[in-house]
Amino acid sequence: KSPSDAEDDYNSVRFRDPPKDGSRQLVVHPHLNRFGGHMGPYSHCLVDDVPGVQYINATPFGELGDGEHKYIATMCPKVNTMEHFWRMVWEKNCRIIVNLVHENDRIGSSPADKREKYWPEFSNVPASYGSWPLSLSVAAEDVSSDVFGLRRFAIDVYHKATGETRRVVLIWYSAWEDFQDPREIYRKGFRKNAKHVLKVAHDVDRAQKEVVAHARAMSESDPWLIVHCSAGVGRTGTLMTLIMLLRAMPGIRTIDELDTFLKAKIEALREDRLWMVKTEGEFATLYNAALLHLKAGSLPVYPSWGTSSSSSSSSSSSVHSDGAGAGAGACAEAGAEAGAKTDANACAQNDARNDEDIRKYGM
Repeated sequence: KSPSDAEDDYNSVRFRDPPKDGSRQLVVHPHLNRFGGHMGPYSHCLVDDVPGVQYINATPFGELGDGEHKYIATMCPKVNTMEHFWRMVWEKNCRIIVNLVHENDRIGSSPADKREKYWPEFSNVPASYGSWPLSLSVAAEDVSSDVFGLRRFAIDVYHKATGETRRVVLIWYSAWEDFQDPREIYRKGFRKNAKHVLKVAHDVDRAQKEVVAHARAMSESDPWLIVHCSAGVGRTGTLMTLIMLLRAMPGIRTIDELDTFLKAKIEALREDRLWMVKTEGEFATLYNAALLHLKAGSLPVYPSWGTSSSSSSSSSSSVHSDGAGAGAGACAEAGAEAGAKTDANACAQNDARNDEDIRKYGM
């Protein structure tokens, strides 16, 4: 599509902004929301069932369609909301967290700041950390060898009252570029960014499928998948939409069907949280990622994981201390222990095919 066509398509997607008729009200909170307090969720759709947390800037998406993941879209925690965030992680049995803040975003919790490192070592240690009901320790860290800025951390979350420990994997893609001008879709950098976002989406989808399968085998409820950027709207909504799109791609046959699907999913997200897929660049990224997926033979192309480090001998354990899938640390060993089905050679072939397509089509 041309930039003007993409812009028209983007502008046709409804519910980007809060409705003028007041039918949906934003929760404004100067201390618990970022950006001065006005980037809050809609009051009709809140995560309001976390013990000890009266309010958190988070929106549950548990009814997006048959077979879809259960998502929580939220903002990057501030120093004074980190405890709320981790309480939510525990209460919602979350095992995968996706962090999409850019590494160059300003660190802090003031209105102009965009991110904090809310796991050890903290960017700013909360004064109340010692009295939290939970304690955190990083068991392992991996760095992708082919997606710049992609890292993942295996974090053990210990509940002091019960003595239970859960393994949570935090996937941080810190190099998602923002493209504001629709004409930039022709730039190689735009397509490279879309390629990396696509790989992240495949990796997150695979990891969440594994933890859901494990939970069901243990007769537990499906864990929620937490996704955030800075405000928890633009990149967050884009990644969630892309994962849903990839799962639906086998049944989409025409560009009109693709348009209809994307419009419906984005509008469904925006009805419960404003500005999901906020910019034209994010909207165009969805189409670029879909094209790359098709050119890769509609096969999932995962990131390659290279450098790893651990803080203990348990680094090669699976994502969870209770045995769920997709390791973080020594990835291949962890995946094997969890019964992961991915064939490393097939993934390498997919990567090679995708790279060849990039060269062949000038992407």
